[in-house]
Amino acid sequence: MTRAETQTRIVDAAFRALVEEGYHDTTVKDIAGRAGLATGLAHYYFESKDDLLLAALELGCPLADIRLEGLPGLDQAKLGFAAEREGQIWNLDAYKLIFDMVGVGMHNPRIAEKIRLFLNNRRDLVTRVTDAVVTEAPNPPRATSAALGAAIWGAFLGIALQRLIDPEFDGNAALDALAEMALTAATAPRPPADED
Repeated sequence: MTRAETQTRIVDAAFRALVEEGYHDTTVKDIAGRAGLATGLAHYYFESKDDLLLAALELGCPLADIRLEGLPGLDQAKLGFAAEREGQIWNLDAYKLIFDMVGVGMHNPRIAEKIRLFLNNRRDLVTRVTDAVVTEAPNPPRATSAALGAAIWGAFLGIALQRLIDPEFDGNAALDALAEMALTAATAPRPPADED
């Protein structure tokens, strides 16, 4: 097994252990055992559990691989909503890890920085798509693309959280409603501003 294969095996085991057991109940020994390796070997590649956590977060929470370049803004938005819907279905464990890490990050600055970077990267992607929509909108909204993108990203997180907590919650319907609201707002005429 190559060095890269060994690291990937350890990180994959870390992701699974952290999702299933949580940060506080997972040890490097647990992770090494899941990977079928000695604990010392896991420590050779990753100095601490935090290092493993950060690597697991990167592995388990990749950005959606969607091609947006050259597409009209509304098409980008439709693809973005579809990618989020698909991601919440096939990779809800990523959100489970993220929410667990938000709690850990409240007391661990290193984890907080990684979660902040993760959230910022995702919000920036949503904002870029939002900006493409706003730029092409017949009546652009008063709110900035950054504010709208943050609101949409926040809604994605809220829907994912509800999916995790309530198995009866219809996350697909919620995402569809969010998409409908956002796309309707992007194409609807804007009422005139109040003149005082």
